Amino acid sequence: MTQTNPPSHLFFVPAIFLAVIMLTVYMASQFFFGGAFDTLTAGSLAEFEKSASRLAGEMVAEVVNVIEGPPRRKLFPASPVNHKEVVNPGEPVTLMDFTSPGQAAALDVRSTSDMKAKFLIDSVEGSPNPVSAKLVVVMSGNAGGNSFASGRIAMPEPVAVGEKKAFALSVKGKGIKTVRIAAQEQKGSQYILWEKRGVPVGAQWSEVAIPFADCDIWLYDSNSRKYTRFLNNPEPKNITEIRAFVQPANLTDATAMLWVDSISLR
Repeated sequence: MTQTNPPSHLFFVPAIFLAVIMLTVYMASQFFFGGAFDTLTAGSLAEFEKSASRLAGEMVAEVVNVIEGPPRRKLFPASPVNHKEVVNPGEPVTLMDFTSPGQAAALDVRSTSDMKAKFLIDSVEGSPNPVSAKLVVVMSGNAGGNSFASGRIAMPEPVAVGEKKAFALSVKGKGIKTVRIAAQEQKGSQYILWEKRGVPVGAQWSEVAIPFADCDIWLYDSNSRKYTRFLNNPEPKNITEIRAFVQPANLTDATAMLWVDSISLR
């Protein structure tokens, strides 16, 4: 059984009690032997007891105050010094807006021989910026289920994802109904892709936000040239590339165009 120690100030109670008795005796002697006996009344006795009790209470409070110390002050919180601005996780962080002529070098395209494709900067259909990236695909009659065209947008430097939970971009299309969009992180010869299939593409510009948690996650090894599906859900640390991937099933015409603009993290 655990024994609880009494508060430290209780050890002073006997001494306080003795002091109160001595004080009471002293005041009584002064009262009775100082010539006040003749004028003693019930009212004076009550007043005497009240004064003695008040004085005893003050002595007890003073002793406790000495033992425990005065109550701690509640200080106001200090004003922040050198306050540093922190970006809200909900605010977008722009990765690519194609407003710089040098960003054209970030565009690359790969396709099978039956789907000719090119990826370039377009200054006509850009929105909300004056320019955008345009993927042009021409599908031959020999294209099959494994045919594809892939427009790739490389980041000048790996972009730290931090607390962001999604990536977003503006898209517009012609002769195309859906597209596969992926964010990629490269680690040496291995690539991790967060891919969203069936992203709708309309004839007017629309912004699409893709949470990383809603993506299919793939690991690609450039040495073995094989894709492996991730069973867990790793979160990206750095984005090195954005991909737009189309196949014949995504197209509504033999010639299709996909515009991409304003890529950001959310």
